[in-house]
Amino acid sequence: GLDIFVFSQEKILKIGDPAPTFALKSIQNEYVYLRDFCGKLRPPTKDKKQHVVIISFFATWCQPCHKEIAELTEVLGEFKDKPIKVLLINLEEEKSKVESFLKNRKYPGIVLLDKYGMVAKNYGVTSIPRLFVVSKDGKLVWQTEGYQQDFKQKTRDALKKLFPGSQ
Repeated sequence: GLDIFVFSQEKILKIGDPAPTFALKSIQNEYVYLRDFCGKLRPPTKDKKQHVVIISFFATWCQPCHKEIAELTEVLGEFKDKPIKVLLINLEEEKSKVESFLKNRKYPGIVLLDKYGMVAKNYGVTSIPRLFVVSKDGKLVWQTEGYQQDFKQKTRDALKKLFPGSQ
C-alpha cells in the first residue's frame, strides 16, 4: 500500500473558478447567502441585482486582518456608487467575542460567522487574512493571501477592472 496519509485535501481555487456558494449566519443572526448577491441569484430575485462580492476571512486576534480591512474600507470609499457587497467572514470564534470586538470598530459590509470553518475549507483557506473578489456572475477574479504591502493598490486595480470606466 501507499505510505502516505493525507489529512487535509487542500482546495486550490483558481482565478476564473466559480466561487463556492454558502449560507452563513450574520452577527445579526440572519442567514446570508452568497447567491443573494452574485452568480445565479436565488429566488425571490424580484428586487435583487448582481453585485461584485468581496469575501474577507478574519479573526479578532489577527492583527494583519484589521490592517487589511482598514485599507479595504479606504478603497471602498472610492467605489461608493458601485454595486459591491463586502462579506467579512469570522473564522471559528464565539459570536459574543466577535460582537464585543466590533463594538468600537467601523467595519464595512456584513459580518458572518463561519463557526465550524466549513466555508473556509471550501475556499482552501489555511491562513488569514485571506481575501477573494468575486465577479457579478459568481466567478473568482482576484485573491490575496496574507497581508501585502501593496494590498490597497492591487485591490483598487482589481475593482477598476470590474467597473470599467470608473475613475
